[in-house]
Amino acid sequence: MGRSLVPLIEGKVDNVYAPNEPQGAELFNQTAVRMGDWEAIHDTGNTSLNLYPNGTDVWRLYNLGSDPGEQKNVAAQHPDILKKMVAAYPVYAKNVGVVIPRGAAYANAATHVFPPISYPASYQPAAQYLSI
Repeated sequence: MGRSLVPLIEGKVDNVYAPNEPQGAELFNQTAVRMGDWEAIHDTGNTSLNLYPNGTDVWRLYNLGSDPGEQKNVAAQHPDILKKMVAAYPVYAKNVGVVIPRGAAYANAATHVFPPISYPASYQPAAQYLSI
């Protein structure tokens, strides 16, 4: 959830969020979670090493303190940190009411979006977009 920057601007606090407190974000169907110097970024549709059994969803992990340009994915070296951050995203998404794009263009991606979405019974996406 968002927090006021006023105490930070007034010099009453040094940080808005505690270093171990995850913060979710999303923009244009892209998802990220920040926690202190760490940033986890969700890649839908990537089939490289991942945490998911379907082989389509990947979270990359970066230490922005030592790698501000996000050049070295350290997910394999820090699976405990990544798991904590991945688990924080659905909590964030529920709290802020993340709206996932709808329609035929997103139907295929929707089967791989984290967190999974449920379509109303009246929605019938084109079958070719739902085949995996």
